[in-house]
Amino acid sequence: MSYHRFTKLNKGRKYSSVSPKLGLLSAGLILALSAAKAEATNYYVSPSGNNTTGLSYQTAWNELNQIKWSALKANDIVYIDGGASGITYKTILNVPSNAPKVTIDLSTDKGHTGMLTIDGTTSGFPSGIQVAAPVQLFPSGLYSGNTGFPTTNGYSIKSLPVRVQNWRGPGLFLVNGTGASVSNMEFCHNQTGILLVPGANSVTLNSCLIHDNTNANISNEATSLTLNYCWIYNSTYPANGQTLYGLQLLNDHYTSVYNSVIGPGLSYGAYFQSSIGSYFSNSTFVDSVIANQYYFGNVSGTITNCTSFSTPKNPTGLAHYNLIYNGAANKLRIMDSTFYGGQISVPTSVGPLCFANGGFLNYEYNVTGNTTALASQQLNPQFEANVGAFPNNVSIATLVNADFTIPARSPAYGHGAQVTSGWYMFPWLFPWSAPTPTALASK
Repeated sequence: MSYHRFTKLNKGRKYSSVSPKLGLLSAGLILALSAAKAEATNYYVSPSGNNTTGLSYQTAWNELNQIKWSALKANDIVYIDGGASGITYKTILNVPSNAPKVTIDLSTDKGHTGMLTIDGTTSGFPSGIQVAAPVQLFPSGLYSGNTGFPTTNGYSIKSLPVRVQNWRGPGLFLVNGTGASVSNMEFCHNQTGILLVPGANSVTLNSCLIHDNTNANISNEATSLTLNYCWIYNSTYPANGQTLYGLQLLNDHYTSVYNSVIGPGLSYGAYFQSSIGSYFSNSTFVDSVIANQYYFGNVSGTITNCTSFSTPKNPTGLAHYNLIYNGAANKLRIMDSTFYGGQISVPTSVGPLCFANGGFLNYEYNVTGNTTALASQQLNPQFEANVGAFPNNVSIATLVNADFTIPARSPAYGHGAQVTSGWYMFPWLFPWSAPTPTALASK
């Protein structure tokens, strides 16, 4: 498969001339912003520091819970030392509500760019990271050229820069902080990967890997959440009696998901209850045990250019669903998307969920249930992967490594996702095999 980063280029834009007065104002503004940025201070966390001022590696705060938040001001940066080959921190990173808007980031200095692990195995705290202020967490996991590998200060690494693991509560607990952003992080083997509660508004997750958490990978009760280039999955099928959510979306909120993959190994890919709005674009759902998408209650939303795959039945031989929608008519609209396998459960009273008359066609194949809710006929999308040969108990590794790209020869070409595998975000993990608890998900 080919690798895409899906960037937009502004070509051929015309720029008008700027008046001298406006030019002076602009120059003054740039100088003012530059001066403000120049006043920002860099702080450091490192186990080798003497835990005093935090202004250098020598005077660094020596654990995450030793950061002196009262010393920080807006636009400051706190760099976390990763050492030459990785450092494990064992205390909570607790961002208080009175913290200024700062950036917490991986160190960029040579010899300090190893992977950060925030591990809760021996901690008495329930959460690995608790955020109550609008901070930016680890924004600098940059991608190099066309290799797809993240780099820090030019040094290529083959994992995400930060892993949060083994916490008996959420790996990341967002309790407040309008505008907080979380990037380039892995959350695994926690009770919940990421938990957002009311007060944590306009939160953005970028390039995050969320997997193998016990109850839910993401549970959202916040007002607004956006995911971009994220992969949510489980390395094994849920155990008997276990309900594992990819996205558990509760109460009245709005959630947007772009360029992401949800599944496999989940009970529910996306579970909506009393949601006031959802938007999925260019994303792929892979074979959840109960339902790829479940909409219940007073829900509304849009699904556009998405791909959703299910085997005919789940691994135990029971019926499972590609889509369940129990809402009202005209609340959910599905456009330019492809559904393969499983059941479609939509009351006939709801009517069609597509805009066929507007040219926004959907395609479906090998589905049962309400086969007219999404599309007027069944046509094979001809995925690059030979999904017709997949048994109901197909292995997680086979599903993860499958290529759900819809080729140009398909009648459904252009009506589905371009991001069709976790490989598009995290190619260094592929070919993928189920990790052990110690190896986790990095190679």
